[in-house]
Order: sequence, then structure tokens, then C-alpha cells
Amino acid sequence: MPMLNIKVSKDRTMLVVAHRLSTVIACDEIICLKDGQVQERGTHSQLLAQRGIYSALVEKQLGGAIEL
Repeated sequence: MPMLNIKVSKDRTMLVVAHRLSTVIACDEIICLKDGQVQERGTHSQLLAQRGIYSALVEKQLGGAIEL
């Protein structure tokens, strides 16, 4: 599963646009957009707990809740 290189992103702000959710699982904050509007934001675990858009995408794309 691809992950962000921690050494590259350490002490930096990075913006990652990803369609593969496995790319953003370890991010400090995930912002989920729909029709150009912020619908949800939080960590992977927080967004899974909300059972909203992000959670539905994880279920569809990764086959379930992926824990860190």
C-alpha cells in the first residue's frame, strides 16, 4: 500500500490530491470534497467514525475500514 514518505513531508505542509485513498490514510488531515465544497474533514479514523462520504469511499475502494 503506497504511503507518503515521512522524511519528505516532515515539518512541511503538503497538499495531496488523491483518488487512491490508500495514499492519504496517514495524513494529519483529510479534506473530502463534493461538487467543489468541503463535505468532511479530519483524520482517517475520525472520518471512518462519521460513516459519511469518506467512509463510503473507503468501503468501495479498499473493501473495508483500514486501520493504521
